[in-house]
Amino acid sequence: MLTRYYPAIVERAETGFGVCFLDFPGCVAKGDTLDLALLHAEEALAFHVEGMIEDGETLPTPSALDAAPRDPEVDEVLRTLIHLDLPGQARAISITLPEHLIERIDRASRNAGHNRSSFLAEGARRLLAEIGRG
Repeated sequence: MLTRYYPAIVERAETGFGVCFLDFPGCVAKGDTLDLALLHAEEALAFHVEGMIEDGETLPTPSALDAAPRDPEVDEVLRTLIHLDLPGQARAISITLPEHLIERIDRASRNAGHNRSSFLAEGARRLLAEIGRG
């Protein structure tokens, strides 16, 4: 698996902290604490990049941490690199689930604009992140 590190700017918000990415305009995260903001930033970046890959977009080369000038109107707390494991090749697997659960998954994934595979993958990522924090 290929790993990249993308620069992010962490700023103090009204409640907690916000994170934005130099190379991904519109990809943002927030958290009540600095730790949570950085954790959410890693999750937001992975989700954003996954969408770009699914859409066939090319990922930018990571910028330097000091590539953007400091904004005097922003209460910048720090600049940091956020870890990203680039997704590998998708692989088909066979799983067994109760029929009623499959129906609920399919209904929820349609409502969220996903297909079954992307819905299950996102659920697995979230549970793995939760377990990793535990």
